[in-house]
Amino acid sequence: IAAILTIVVGITLFFTINTQARAAAIGWIKKTFFGQTVYSFPQDTAQVLPNYQLTWLPEGMQLEKRITTPECDMRLYTDVDDPNQSFTIQCSTQNIHSNLTISHDGAEYTVYPVQMNGFSGEMYQSNDENFSHGLVWLDEDCGVSFAIVSYLDPNVILHIAEGIKLE
Repeated sequence: IAAILTIVVGITLFFTINTQARAAAIGWIKKTFFGQTVYSFPQDTAQVLPNYQLTWLPEGMQLEKRITTPECDMRLYTDVDDPNQSFTIQCSTQNIHSNLTISHDGAEYTVYPVQMNGFSGEMYQSNDENFSHGLVWLDEDCGVSFAIVSYLDPNVILHIAEGIKLE
């Protein structure tokens, strides 16, 4: 009994300290190297990409372009009055054949955890106004990942994410 208890406590402590190992145990792995952060998925979790809608957009934003495959839906929204104000949103299935990659392009980012609609995510806030911000979160129940990339204020990006509803 003492040996089993020691093993259980050791494993619990390992997963508490090592967030990447804990993430791997629940279905995803995060690695940062060579100016990129890569979320990979060691198993297929979603069979079908769910439909989703954005229930809130900044004033003046409209859908400019949409690219959809069975594994990914990417949308570009642009401000009709200022084409430089835009954002992309990507919803992808979590499968072994595709990764979610955040390219840092040599920029310095402050990465911090965020919460929206019961999901945990990470905000990549650029420390340089010449580089965009990014928000990444995973819906493990549906087996999809989301990413929003934009020069918009990080609080606006978070508000957009909070307005996403799966159908």
